[in-house]
Amino acid sequence: MRVLLRLRTKPDASKEDCLDCIEMFKQHGGLLTGVDSEGNTPLLAFLTSSLFSKGVQVEIEDAIISALACDKITVKHKNPKNSKRSAIHIAASKGRLSSMKILVNKGADLCDVDECNNNCFHVHLSSGNSN
Repeated sequence: MRVLLRLRTKPDASKEDCLDCIEMFKQHGGLLTGVDSEGNTPLLAFLTSSLFSKGVQVEIEDAIISALACDKITVKHKNPKNSKRSAIHIAASKGRLSSMKILVNKGADLCDVDECNNNCFHVHLSSGNSN
């Protein structure tokens, strides 16, 4: 049976609880590679949720990214409903260099482009990030 972790954002959801849930899910054979009906892997679902922010609780967010970035296929997956952006594009759009480094170490390609032919550097600059 395939089980897919779905990250739903609740007002009281804590990032520590999210990380605990991911670890429990993995321990019980849950798949972090599946894609939901919206085209998201759990990694993309987290990166596009309100749990992933610009510069708030960076260490715990990076721990979550590291836990969800389980293989190259998951890291490189592009959501066809979100401009064919991968995890590296989303992290770049939030100006999150530490998250980008994790993704590159897990197999992300800095030269990968979205449907508008933008790589993560283009996305970073067009999102108003100066760092």
